[in-house]
Amino acid sequence: MIVFINGKQKRVRREPTVEGLPVDEFIRRNADPIWLHQAGDWEELTSQALQLRSSGHYALHPVEAALQYLRAEAEIPGDKGHGGYGGPSH
Repeated sequence: MIVFINGKQKRVRREPTVEGLPVDEFIRRNADPIWLHQAGDWEELTSQALQLRSSGHYALHPVEAALQYLRAEAEIPGDKGHGGYGGPSH
């Protein structure tokens, strides 16, 4: 940005912004967990998960979610055990 000081043009550096917010704040407000994971922003991803857990929601790790889904598909009604995973059934 250029401003006039004592009749002379001076360049003043400003922090980059997105939609009027500092870049870090914009990312914190708008990024989804997939983007944070791809960008390697583990601190923000962890803080979002902790916020969900503290508000009564349980945030599953992606691997936990996949296993939960696969176990639900593999369960056979009336079958005892652990959802069909593991060794041979007896």
